Amino acid sequence: MSGWPSRSIAWALAWLTGAALADGAPPLRMTTPIPARITTPAQVDSSIGKLGFTDGVPTPDTAGRVYDPQTRSMLQPDQQFPSLSSAHGLKANADGTTDIFFAPKRPKDAANWIQTVPGKSWFLIFRLYGPLQPWFDKSWSLEDIQPVG
Repeated sequence: MSGWPSRSIAWALAWLTGAALADGAPPLRMTTPIPARITTPAQVDSSIGKLGFTDGVPTPDTAGRVYDPQTRSMLQPDQQFPSLSSAHGLKANADGTTDIFFAPKRPKDAANWIQTVPGKSWFLIFRLYGPLQPWFDKSWSLEDIQPVG
């Protein structure tokens, strides 16, 4: 799709997804990208942000990745891939919740961490691969990224 205008790509994805959802049943392998909101501008600096899931994620597979708003490509910190997924490294807490921390340096005792660049803006795209019914009936939603400390 490298020569297609972005509006055409968006239309095609909406049309194909809409048709798949017409009968009300979730498709087997649909991908749902969700942009996560940052609650304070200070978070793009050297402070720590946290995204928490209280009820688990309604999908068999999920991934979160940070991007550079200027280039729209992956952020380029020292960490090889600024991302986590349920297949590669995302760990749940003992109580079933999950927390992802975003910071230039790994916070103490943070099982899930995505490295950011000090003073550099970033945004998160969170993907649900094959979302389950709680996503469709809106009984689960992604929370905002909250500042920590």
